[in-house]
Amino acid sequence: MKKTILLPLLCSVFFVFTAKAQDTPPEKPSSYLSITAGLSTPFGDFKKADYSNNKAGFAKKGVMYDFEGGFYLHKNWGLGVMLTYQDQGRLNTDDATALSDGYRLEDGAYTSTVTASKRYSSFALMAGPQYNIAFGKFIVDARVMVGALKSFSSPKVVVILENYENIQTSTFTQNSSKSFAWAYGGSASFTYKLSDGVGLVLRENLIDAPTGFKISTDAHSGRTVDHQPMSVYQTSLGLRFAL
Repeated sequence: MKKTILLPLLCSVFFVFTAKAQDTPPEKPSSYLSITAGLSTPFGDFKKADYSNNKAGFAKKGVMYDFEGGFYLHKNWGLGVMLTYQDQGRLNTDDATALSDGYRLEDGAYTSTVTASKRYSSFALMAGPQYNIAFGKFIVDARVMVGALKSFSSPKVVVILENYENIQTSTFTQNSSKSFAWAYGGSASFTYKLSDGVGLVLRENLIDAPTGFKISTDAHSGRTVDHQPMSVYQTSLGLRFAL
Protein backbone atom coordinates (compact mmCIF):
# COMPACT_ATOMS: atom_id res chain seq x y z
CA MET A 1 0.00 0.00 0.00
CA LYS A 2 2.75 2.46 0.99
CA LYS A 3 4.70 1.56 -2.16
CA THR A 4 1.73 2.58 -4.29
CA ILE A 5 1.62 5.89 -2.41
CA LEU A 6 5.32 6.79 -2.55
CA LEU A 7 5.82 6.16 -6.29
CA PRO A 8 3.03 8.54 -7.42
CA LEU A 9 4.32 11.03 -4.82
CA LEU A 10 7.82 10.97 -6.30
CA CYS A 11 6.42 11.33 -9.83
CA SER A 12 4.15 14.19 -8.80
CA VAL A 13 7.01 15.98 -7.07
CA PHE A 14 9.15 15.61 -10.18
CA PHE A 15 6.60 16.94 -12.67
CA VAL A 16 5.22 19.74 -10.47
CA PHE A 17 8.59 21.18 -9.59
CA THR A 18 9.99 20.66 -13.09
CA ALA A 19 7.13 22.79 -14.40
CA LYS A 20 7.84 25.37 -11.71
CA ALA A 21 11.52 25.32 -12.50
CA GLN A 22 10.80 26.30 -16.10
CA ASP A 23 9.53 29.65 -14.81
CA THR A 24 12.28 30.10 -12.21
CA PRO A 25 16.00 30.59 -12.86
CA PRO A 26 17.69 27.31 -11.88
CA GLU A 27 20.01 27.22 -8.88
CA LYS A 28 23.06 25.01 -8.79
CA PRO A 29 22.43 22.27 -6.19
CA SER A 30 24.81 21.98 -3.26
CA SER A 31 25.97 18.69 -1.86
CA TYR A 32 24.83 18.24 1.72
CA LEU A 33 24.67 16.21 4.91
CA SER A 34 21.47 15.89 6.94
CA ILE A 35 20.30 14.38 10.20
CA THR A 36 16.65 13.75 11.04
CA ALA A 37 14.54 11.84 13.54
CA GLY A 38 10.96 10.67 13.41
CA LEU A 39 8.52 7.78 13.19
CA SER A 40 8.97 4.41 11.46
CA THR A 41 5.68 2.69 10.61
CA PRO A 42 5.48 -0.99 9.57
CA PHE A 43 3.19 -2.08 6.76
CA GLY A 44 2.28 -5.22 4.82
CA ASP A 45 3.08 -8.61 6.33
CA PHE A 46 5.57 -7.00 8.72
CA LYS A 47 2.72 -5.18 10.48
CA LYS A 48 0.25 -8.09 10.56
CA ALA A 49 -0.47 -9.99 13.78
CA ASP A 50 -1.78 -13.26 12.36
CA TYR A 51 -0.73 -16.69 13.65
CA SER A 52 -1.63 -18.40 10.35
CA ASN A 53 0.63 -16.07 8.32
CA ASN A 54 4.27 -17.15 8.70
CA LYS A 55 5.40 -13.78 7.29
CA ALA A 56 3.45 -11.76 9.87
CA GLY A 57 5.93 -9.76 11.95
CA PHE A 58 3.74 -8.35 14.74
CA ALA A 59 5.80 -5.13 14.32
CA LYS A 60 4.87 -1.80 15.91
CA LYS A 61 5.48 1.88 15.21
CA GLY A 62 8.76 3.10 16.61
CA VAL A 63 11.44 5.75 16.63
CA MET A 64 13.89 6.15 13.73
CA TYR A 65 17.02 8.23 13.04
CA ASP A 66 18.33 9.11 9.60
CA PHE A 67 21.83 10.31 8.68
CA GLU A 68 22.49 10.90 5.01
CA GLY A 69 24.33 12.79 2.34
CA GLY A 70 23.61 13.93 -1.20
CA PHE A 71 26.54 14.46 -3.54
CA TYR A 72 25.73 16.17 -6.84
CA LEU A 73 27.90 15.13 -9.75
CA HIS A 74 26.31 16.56 -12.93
CA LYS A 75 23.77 19.39 -13.04
CA ASN A 76 20.77 18.23 -10.97
CA TRP A 77 21.84 14.58 -10.76
CA GLY A 78 23.81 13.04 -7.95
CA LEU A 79 24.21 10.15 -5.54
CA GLY A 80 22.28 9.86 -2.29
CA VAL A 81 23.52 7.71 0.62
CA MET A 82 21.33 6.95 3.65
CA LEU A 83 22.01 5.30 7.01
CA THR A 84 18.98 4.78 9.24
CA TYR A 85 18.30 3.17 12.59
CA GLN A 86 14.77 1.96 13.31
CA ASP A 87 13.07 0.32 16.29
CA GLN A 88 9.83 -1.54 15.55
CA GLY A 89 8.87 -2.55 19.07
CA ARG A 90 8.25 -5.94 20.65
CA LEU A 91 5.43 -8.45 20.97
CA ASN A 92 2.79 -7.36 23.47
CA THR A 93 0.45 -9.44 25.64
CA ASP A 94 -2.20 -9.70 22.92
CA ASP A 95 0.40 -10.97 20.44
CA ALA A 96 1.65 -13.62 22.86
CA THR A 97 -1.93 -14.72 23.56
CA ALA A 98 -2.74 -14.99 19.84
CA LEU A 99 0.37 -17.12 19.25
CA SER A 100 -0.34 -19.28 22.29
CA ASP A 101 -3.91 -19.96 21.17
CA GLY A 102 -2.73 -20.75 17.65
CA TYR A 103 -0.14 -23.30 18.74
CA ARG A 104 -2.55 -24.92 21.20
CA LEU A 105 -5.35 -25.34 18.64
CA GLU A 106 -3.13 -26.41 15.72
CA ASP A 107 -1.00 -28.86 17.70
CA GLY A 108 -3.78 -30.29 19.85
CA ALA A 109 -1.98 -29.51 23.09
CA TYR A 110 -3.79 -29.34 26.41
CA THR A 111 -2.20 -25.99 27.29
CA SER A 112 0.33 -23.68 25.65
CA THR A 113 2.47 -20.83 26.91
CA VAL A 114 4.28 -18.25 24.77
CA THR A 115 6.99 -16.02 26.22
CA ALA A 116 8.38 -13.20 24.06
CA SER A 117 11.49 -11.10 24.71
CA LYS A 118 13.70 -8.67 22.78
CA ARG A 119 12.51 -6.29 20.06
CA TYR A 120 12.99 -5.34 16.40
CA SER A 121 16.12 -3.19 16.13
CA SER A 122 17.98 -2.64 12.85
CA PHE A 123 20.16 -0.43 10.67
CA ALA A 124 19.69 0.18 6.95
CA LEU A 125 22.45 1.37 4.60
CA MET A 126 21.15 2.31 1.15
CA ALA A 127 22.22 4.40 -1.84
CA GLY A 128 20.95 5.40 -5.27
CA PRO A 129 20.65 8.08 -7.96
CA GLN A 130 19.12 11.35 -6.77
CA TYR A 131 17.51 14.30 -8.56
CA ASN A 132 17.36 17.84 -7.18
CA ILE A 133 15.09 20.78 -7.92
CA ALA A 134 15.62 24.11 -6.16
CA PHE A 135 13.85 27.44 -6.39
CA GLY A 136 13.99 30.31 -3.97
CA LYS A 137 14.29 29.01 -0.42
CA PHE A 138 12.86 25.58 -1.29
CA ILE A 139 14.75 22.41 -2.27
CA VAL A 140 13.24 19.10 -3.33
CA ASP A 141 15.28 15.87 -3.60
CA ALA A 142 13.96 12.51 -4.78
CA ARG A 143 15.70 9.18 -5.32
CA VAL A 144 15.37 5.43 -5.63
CA MET A 145 17.80 3.26 -3.68
CA VAL A 146 19.06 -0.23 -2.93
CA GLY A 147 21.09 -1.56 -0.04
CA ALA A 148 21.04 -3.82 2.98
CA LEU A 149 19.40 -4.16 6.38
CA LYS A 150 21.32 -5.34 9.44
CA SER A 151 19.17 -6.80 12.20
CA PHE A 152 20.58 -6.28 15.69
CA SER A 153 17.68 -8.07 17.31
CA SER A 154 14.21 -9.42 16.63
CA PRO A 155 11.65 -10.90 19.02
CA LYS A 156 12.70 -14.16 20.66
CA VAL A 157 9.69 -16.44 21.10
CA VAL A 158 9.63 -19.49 23.39
CA VAL A 159 6.64 -21.86 23.07
CA ILE A 160 5.86 -24.46 25.75
CA LEU A 161 3.21 -27.08 24.94
CA GLU A 162 1.80 -29.31 27.68
CA ASN A 163 0.61 -32.87 26.87
CA TYR A 164 1.68 -32.57 23.21
CA GLU A 165 1.88 -35.85 21.24
CA ASN A 166 1.81 -37.81 24.53
CA ILE A 167 4.87 -35.86 25.70
CA GLN A 168 4.41 -34.12 29.02
CA THR A 169 6.20 -30.93 27.91
CA SER A 170 7.57 -29.83 24.53
CA THR A 171 9.46 -26.56 23.97
CA PHE A 172 10.10 -24.68 20.70
CA THR A 173 12.23 -21.54 20.34
CA GLN A 174 12.28 -18.87 17.62
CA ASN A 175 15.61 -17.12 18.15
CA SER A 176 16.42 -13.43 17.85
CA SER A 177 18.03 -12.57 14.50
CA LYS A 178 21.29 -10.75 13.83
CA SER A 179 21.41 -11.38 10.08
CA PHE A 180 21.48 -9.21 6.93
CA ALA A 181 18.82 -8.76 4.26
CA TRP A 182 18.78 -7.01 0.88
CA ALA A 183 16.42 -4.05 0.60
CA TYR A 184 15.18 -1.45 -1.85
CA GLY A 185 13.07 1.68 -1.58
CA GLY A 186 12.63 5.35 -2.31
CA SER A 187 13.03 8.70 -0.59
CA ALA A 188 11.77 12.25 -1.03
CA SER A 189 12.76 15.31 0.99
CA PHE A 190 11.49 18.87 1.19
CA THR A 191 13.90 21.50 2.53
CA TYR A 192 13.34 25.12 3.55
CA LYS A 193 16.58 27.11 3.63
CA LEU A 194 17.06 28.91 6.94
CA SER A 195 20.37 30.33 5.68
CA ASP A 196 22.84 29.66 2.87
CA GLY A 197 24.28 26.70 4.77
CA VAL A 198 21.44 25.34 6.90
CA GLY A 199 17.94 24.13 6.07
CA LEU A 200 14.95 22.56 7.79
CA VAL A 201 14.19 19.23 6.11
CA LEU A 202 11.13 16.97 6.06
CA ARG A 203 11.95 13.48 4.77
CA GLU A 204 9.84 10.51 3.65
CA ASN A 205 11.47 7.08 3.26
CA LEU A 206 10.17 3.71 2.14
CA ILE A 207 12.27 0.61 2.88
CA ASP A 208 11.24 -2.88 1.79
CA ALA A 209 13.13 -6.15 2.36
CA PRO A 210 10.75 -8.74 0.83
CA THR A 211 13.00 -11.79 1.29
CA GLY A 212 13.61 -10.80 4.90
CA PHE A 213 16.36 -11.55 7.39
CA LYS A 214 17.07 -15.13 8.42
CA ILE A 215 15.69 -16.48 11.70
CA SER A 216 16.78 -19.74 13.31
CA THR A 217 14.15 -21.90 14.98
CA ASP A 218 13.80 -25.45 16.27
CA ALA A 219 10.02 -25.56 15.83
CA HIS A 220 8.97 -28.81 14.16
CA SER A 221 5.23 -28.20 13.99
CA GLY A 222 2.76 -25.35 13.99
CA ARG A 223 3.84 -21.86 12.96
CA THR A 224 7.42 -21.87 11.66
CA VAL A 225 9.29 -18.66 10.80
CA ASP A 226 12.69 -18.95 9.09
CA HIS A 227 12.75 -15.53 7.33
CA GLN A 228 11.07 -12.29 8.41
CA PRO A 229 10.23 -9.77 5.66
CA MET A 230 10.48 -6.14 6.74
CA SER A 231 8.60 -3.18 5.25
CA VAL A 232 8.54 0.30 6.81
CA TYR A 233 7.44 3.81 5.89
CA GLN A 234 9.31 6.62 7.66
CA THR A 235 8.62 10.30 8.27
CA SER A 236 11.31 12.43 9.89
CA LEU A 237 12.26 16.06 10.51
CA GLY A 238 15.68 17.58 11.02
CA LEU A 239 18.44 19.78 9.67
CA ARG A 240 20.35 19.85 6.39
CA PHE A 241 23.86 21.28 6.11
CA ALA A 242 25.33 22.41 2.78
CA LEU A 243 28.87 21.28 1.98
